[in-house]
Amino acid sequence: MHIKHWKFFVIALVMFTLGTTATAWAVPSIVWERSLGGPGDDSALAVFQTSDGGYVVGGNLSVARERRPWFFERIFWDDQRAFDRRRSFDNRNDVQTGWVVKLDYKGDVVWDVMLGYSNRNNYLTAMQQAQDGGVIVAGLSRIERRREGRASDPLLDLWLSKIDSEGNVVWHKILVESTHNRIFSIQQLESGDFVAVGYFGDDNRYGRRGNFWLLKLDPEGNIIWQKSFEVERGTMLNLPLFLLSVARTYFTYSIRQTADGGFIVAAVFLSQRTGSSSLVARLNFKGEIEWLRSLGGSGWDDVRDIYPTENGYIVVIASDSSDGDVLINHGGFDYWIVKLDLNGDIEWQRSFGGSGHDIPRSIVKTSGGYFIIAGSTGSNDGDISHRRGGFWIIKIDSNGNLIWEKSLSSYGTGVADSIYYTAEGGIIVAGGARSFFDSSNVFHNHGGTDFWIVKLILNE
Repeated sequence: MHIKHWKFFVIALVMFTLGTTATAWAVPSIVWERSLGGPGDDSALAVFQTSDGGYVVGGNLSVARERRPWFFERIFWDDQRAFDRRRSFDNRNDVQTGWVVKLDYKGDVVWDVMLGYSNRNNYLTAMQQAQDGGVIVAGLSRIERRREGRASDPLLDLWLSKIDSEGNVVWHKILVESTHNRIFSIQQLESGDFVAVGYFGDDNRYGRRGNFWLLKLDPEGNIIWQKSFEVERGTMLNLPLFLLSVARTYFTYSIRQTADGGFIVAAVFLSQRTGSSSLVARLNFKGEIEWLRSLGGSGWDDVRDIYPTENGYIVVIASDSSDGDVLINHGGFDYWIVKLDLNGDIEWQRSFGGSGHDIPRSIVKTSGGYFIIAGSTGSNDGDISHRRGGFWIIKIDSNGNLIWEKSLSSYGTGVADSIYYTAEGGIIVAGGARSFFDSSNVFHNHGGTDFWIVKLILNE
């Protein structure tokens, strides 16, 4: 072949390769975004897709004290109507309440429900789709009660609610009347039962001491069994004994069922002296510990999610350490992503972020075998290519290599708490955002922090 023809062939091949690579790794684009809420501070904590192609998002809403229902009320606060109905309310007299909203495939509100008790602060802490198309919700109600020796002592009642696919509350029950118990993650099993994890606190020093809490519930929310346990000396793979001796609290944030019917659990271990470490626990189907692994360095290492794979686990941690297990820190908190093998040993780790605080919250796996992690960024350098403050989403391959990153900026504050991989191969991200400028990705803000839901299309 003539030399000039070879040159043409090589150039064409390079252009084709670059073009196909760009298509495969193209940064996702926004299909639609919605801001929901009122003039107070509202924030979404969980989102998932429903069988009809719509979405359910849940979180906490700030409402005027006199507007609180006894337990729940169907409302329709959306866009301008929310502001019109609540613009005269005094935010200083607001209380928090759980809020669950159903959206159609275009992001328009179909129905919504408030959950909680009147004149109390109520908090939605976990939400999961049920097998019958409904929603299971865990929450807390804060009340003041007179106790022996104290004029008043804040208590938290932990409750569960089941909502059907039409937005009707099927049942509601107080699960535990206690000082500090709470549920942070709940999952339905193939049997129809639920498994949940959280925090079991005692009355010492206003609950700054607490243990792992694992519950198995039947489909009606009744407790089948529960376990509360504290890590003992020597049971950790690599946690120093002096650190265990001053341990105070364990917050269990995530549970996932594994292929063999057991569970993988992610928790944060807080110490009065040394900050926090991340814990990963492998449990059998009875909830018994098979192994424990601590992850982190001398700083704060807060695990937020975990995802089981065929040959191990992907652990999502916010870390500001630069020693111990952590090899690199870019400044402030980083997205610290760790791959463990089936025995809990580190296979690889990656740190992503900039000089500010970058905090991951949630992880999903795509049909192509990639992982997408959502959280927040306070950086405008390092791995972050666009703006300061707002949602930050990254895509990595099975070896932890960064494929792309995308900032969804609110030019104020924004935290993505939940991400879901949709049936059509896109993602939907939900959290809380406060926008100060019209030129950000948040096109409408009701005041304070709003539910912010963003639907994106992937180009895998």
